[in-house]
Amino acid sequence: MSYPVGSPLITTATDLVTLKLGPIPLSTCISPNQLLRWLSLLPQLEIFAITFLSPIPSRDVESHLLHMPIMTHVTLPNLRWVVFNGVSAYLEALLPHVTAPLLEKVGIVFSNQLTTSIPHLQQFTVTTEKLRVDRANLTFDEESFSIRAYPSGWNRIDPFYMRVGCRHLDWQVASLAQISDALRTVLSAVEHLTLEYWRSSISSEWHHEADRSQWRELLRPFSKVKTLVVPTGLVGELSLFLQLDDGESPMMLLPELKRSSIQQAMKLMVRSPHSLMHAGMLVTP
Repeated sequence: MSYPVGSPLITTATDLVTLKLGPIPLSTCISPNQLLRWLSLLPQLEIFAITFLSPIPSRDVESHLLHMPIMTHVTLPNLRWVVFNGVSAYLEALLPHVTAPLLEKVGIVFSNQLTTSIPHLQQFTVTTEKLRVDRANLTFDEESFSIRAYPSGWNRIDPFYMRVGCRHLDWQVASLAQISDALRTVLSAVEHLTLEYWRSSISSEWHHEADRSQWRELLRPFSKVKTLVVPTGLVGELSLFLQLDDGESPMMLLPELKRSSIQQAMKLMVRSPHSLMHAGMLVTP
């Protein structure tokens, strides 16, 4: 059920199992302390979603939070699904003060952020044996990038989903590198990684020397990947990643990919960058 911000029903309907707040306009921004106090009155809550109508600049939120100590801690023993649409600084202000032992799904949308600092999100990623992830999709499009993580055979809502509004591909790669490092514990279990590419062109915005290192940082947490699926739009850029020149072998980043697969992949990319298929790597149109 959805309630307007400030509704007395939020503080009196203690048996609520689903609560959706928003879209919340800038003029009605709820402080993290206030939100935590509301949540502390809802012990039966299973699904919680909050959406900010117009994204607040993350730096403004950070500046505001520096002068607002958060004193409330809340335990939500039945919470299973969280959806957040806003800026990372607000979410990060909440997470250290929430305990949700049964949490199964997290959906996050950050709007128009060039940097994404999420050191506290790790505790909210799916780590239970029942929902252990072993597959991930990284998607790049004209307006944003996203990351999905899910277990084999999963056909429901993804246990973990994040989308970040960010336009230039080099900015997307840099921001995703930050996120993958913050989620290293979860992503290190991924065995099948798929890159999806829905952009018209990258030639005018790609800065090879800077972004090669960012690609390596992005892929480094995926240390158990056995299958890597790459769209043709990124084959050339990933070939640069495979041809490292600073002494670091691709096997050090993706050790589960067979050495012969990587070597063959490099040869095939030179011959036909639009058709590459091998035991350890699959590149598709």
